[in-house]
Amino acid sequence: MTAAVSAPAAEKKNITGPSFRDVLRHPVKGKLLALAALAVVLVPAGITLWGSGSWPEALHVDISGPLDDANRWVIDNRDSHPLFLYFLLHLSNTATDAVGGVYDLLRSMGWLGVLAVGVLVAWRAAGLGRGGAKVAATAFGAFALCGLLGMWDATLLTIALMVVAVALAALLGVLIGLAAGLSDRINRALRPVLDTMQVLPAFAYLLPFVLVFGTGTPAALFCTVIYAAPAHGPADGARTARRRPFGARGVRVARREPVAAAADRPAAARPSADASRPQPDDHDGAVDGRHRGPRRRGRPR
Repeated sequence: MTAAVSAPAAEKKNITGPSFRDVLRHPVKGKLLALAALAVVLVPAGITLWGSGSWPEALHVDISGPLDDANRWVIDNRDSHPLFLYFLLHLSNTATDAVGGVYDLLRSMGWLGVLAVGVLVAWRAAGLGRGGAKVAATAFGAFALCGLLGMWDATLLTIALMVVAVALAALLGVLIGLAAGLSDRINRALRPVLDTMQVLPAFAYLLPFVLVFGTGTPAALFCTVIYAAPAHGPADGARTARRRPFGARGVRVARREPVAAAADRPAAARPSADASRPQPDDHDGAVDGRHRGPRRRGRPR
């Protein structure tokens, strides 16, 4: 009879869920409950004050005026301000010269040389098997189509731009990866910046570069580098962090082996009490377990 009565009580105790205090102490459920309570209070208040429908005009922020002023300032001071003359102009000229040098090199190779190098590079990058042959054939068809459509010079300019952009992006990515891999503080600071740069579309930062450098090679080069470098940096940083022999502050960390306690050491590794006693020499040792005294030296009989 007692077992029959206690069984439903035990089942009722197991069915009972967590209390309200336990929900408030939970790290996730407590925050969600607080946000729900705040929404219940603020949403009716917002509807009462501003009404429903579109965003209220009183909360609008007009940024078109400052942007127009910045645009006019850049256009008016592009040829006279020291920031453009001694810094941005040198960047623009360096980018133009680098891309122009690669373009002249491709032009000197001739269309047949560029076609052969492009096909061989595509074949080697995809493997020397049947799959690589298909990629090489695709590259040959792409180059031939660009030539047939009269876009050979534009193709060479695009290839030159991509060669310089990939080289700069790889160099910048290696530097970012080394800095992030050798310093945890730099890694934590760069991680949200690099993630944001990867998520943003290219046109989000293409427009400021076009405003500063104009439409042309420098703006296209810098936008390509900024778009490609963040994808290269975290991978190098992860590889550097796995192989670095330094700590978080750049101090070399020595590997410390755990010292076993005396009780955990094997019996052979423990120092014995007889180790400090002087042991007899070989000629004064024991024979068959019996110890002999010191041998007397005298004249032989």
